[in-house]
Amino acid sequence: MSNIKYLLSIAGGAVLAYFKLYGLAYTIVGAVVLFDIATGILASIMDGSGLSSQKAYKGVIKKVVLFLALAFGTFLDVFIPYAASSVGLSVPKNLLFSSVICVYIAVTESISIVENIYRCNNQALPGWIAKFLKNAKDEINNGGGDKK
Repeated sequence: MSNIKYLLSIAGGAVLAYFKLYGLAYTIVGAVVLFDIATGILASIMDGSGLSSQKAYKGVIKKVVLFLALAFGTFLDVFIPYAASSVGLSVPKNLLFSSVICVYIAVTESISIVENIYRCNNQALPGWIAKFLKNAKDEINNGGGDKK
């Protein structure tokens, strides 16, 4: 599953970069992050684990790091063509870094959103989706199945 997520991120990022849909990409990232926060809060309430400031603090840090990764990708998209042009090289202006990171964040957060919805109400989604996501999450957590 992690390979699929990476391939989807690259393909989706390439499409976004080709059509220069940067605003849409950033909007989607913002929306899925907000949905993940909302569904995570509801899931914590519904499954009885409750809300805690320590969990919230870790969650906020994770979201900040997502946006820092996106900002770094945007920096690379701007810096690499500028640096290349200063030494006489020609590099396309629409690089893939920020677009790929946007799609990767959207896919990862979407998996989390579906998991949170399932935690709130396991009847809200077909069982095969939950099973697929659990297997995908386990594979990702195990490094794509590579045992060391």
